[in-house]
Amino acid sequence: MDFQAFDREIAARELRPAYLLCGTEEYAKKSMLEKLVGTLEPAFRDFNYSVLEDPEASALLASCEQLPLMEERRIVVVKDSRFLQEQRAGEAKASAEPEDGVLAYLKQPNPQTVLVFYKRGECDKRRKIYKAIDKAGGVVNFGPLEPRALIPWLAQQAGRLGSVLKGREAAMLVDRVGSDMNALLNELQKVCAHAGGAPVSAADITACVVPNLEYNSLRILDEFVEGRGKSGLEILDSVFESEGKDAAYKLAGFLASRLRTMLSARRALDRGSTPESAAASLSGAPYANKKAVAAARRMTAERIEEGILRLSAIDLRMKSEAVDARLLLETALLSFRPLKPAAKGR
Repeated sequence: MDFQAFDREIAARELRPAYLLCGTEEYAKKSMLEKLVGTLEPAFRDFNYSVLEDPEASALLASCEQLPLMEERRIVVVKDSRFLQEQRAGEAKASAEPEDGVLAYLKQPNPQTVLVFYKRGECDKRRKIYKAIDKAGGVVNFGPLEPRALIPWLAQQAGRLGSVLKGREAAMLVDRVGSDMNALLNELQKVCAHAGGAPVSAADITACVVPNLEYNSLRILDEFVEGRGKSGLEILDSVFESEGKDAAYKLAGFLASRLRTMLSARRALDRGSTPESAAASLSGAPYANKKAVAAARRMTAERIEEGILRLSAIDLRMKSEAVDARLLLETALLSFRPLKPAAKGR
């Protein structure tokens, strides 16, 4: 299930006997765990809430079998369990017996305990415990939110900080920072402080937020597509100065991803879609989608496909040969010049 569904289960107090919280969106994961623990009566929380860091199976089972005090249930949180880590060769035999004990418990859990496995990042889906909890519907995936969901969330957080963040500025913040909610909240706090109680403006965001590498890759490509190669090279230079030469590997990936979005937009336009409907059909932030459509209108599908193939070849060479990655990227980008002015309506 996604964490919105998990949120609904918490709100309805219709809790399963076991959950596994995993995925890359750590802020949402932590927030949902806090909300779950918040269902316990504060006066008895110390008795009914246990946190175990990678416990032995015996300690985990003993905690789960305890009875709650003055509550309907206990909550037992197991963080970074060895039973969910990626299993290396030779480990299976050593861990099978204690793992089997936990699996037996999951088949007949204590109805007065909610067992929560809390895993930072992803976990090994091949593990038996993952499969057992997943079969019972208790795996909660905390993946990145879509920008369309982040924008109202940011507006709500800005309100709590005593400021106003409108949709356009929220989209701009997502474009510059990315989808990590913790990073977004940190940047939002700086922006709201800079705004001083006034509605957040684009100028506030520009003054406070350093664009991430993905955002800069979009700026670079847009500059070249619009025929401003010199400006694009200047941004590229600034990226290498701040990020170092290893930035080339990530830049190649981000540029290829941007071109794939542009290709989807170009194909939609070729099917007769308006620029507005083409942008709406794309996943991602509305502002970025509009920019992708604008760039796609200045290139043919064939030219975009050539760019994707060229970047794929560069990526392969960077990983297998001693090459000047920066020179390769500059050469590839110089080929992304506009072929002709955008056609009216398309």
